[in-house]
Amino acid sequence: MSSIISLGPDDLRGAASAPRPRARLGMWILVPAEAVKYAIVGFSGIGVNLVVMATILHQTTVRDWRASLVASVVSTMSNYVWNNFWTFRSRAHSGLTFVRRYIVYLAVSLVGLAVTTITYALTSRALADTLAHSEIAAVLPVSHPTASTSGALGTPASGLLLCQLAAILAGTLCNYLLNLTFTWPHPDNC
Repeated sequence: MSSIISLGPDDLRGAASAPRPRARLGMWILVPAEAVKYAIVGFSGIGVNLVVMATILHQTTVRDWRASLVASVVSTMSNYVWNNFWTFRSRAHSGLTFVRRYIVYLAVSLVGLAVTTITYALTSRALADTLAHSEIAAVLPVSHPTASTSGALGTPASGLLLCQLAAILAGTLCNYLLNLTFTWPHPDNC
């Protein structure tokens, strides 16, 4: 059974001698510990994804959906290892089961990969179209394209990284729910 991290009014006080807060929280905030760990691994995966994406953008001429796909696959492998040995440690897989469940994880992640890649393609295209209108581009928080930093369709690399970040977030929720169901199901659901 998974543990729960709960925060209630008494947990927010600090030391025993601290005065009781005036406003009392009416509800307890319950977050499964596995969800917190999954989020931490996911944030590390975002870092892996963005580092791989930045490397591809700066070291190659690939600027389209393929760069997003490679970055997503590498971060997916990293996330599986961390989730298996830390997040879902009580249900961790080893040996041939580790390999078989990785295949299940990868298959489940294909949905998230598709969401991430499609979202990246759509947002990067929309950003490129927006940057084509110079009066709009002047107010966006991305640098103007130059020969060395320009990406797909004249979009700067910083803009493409923002598109990738949005795409990653879109695929994450889908992955979490599917992995709870198929990759690391609770023992009573097997």
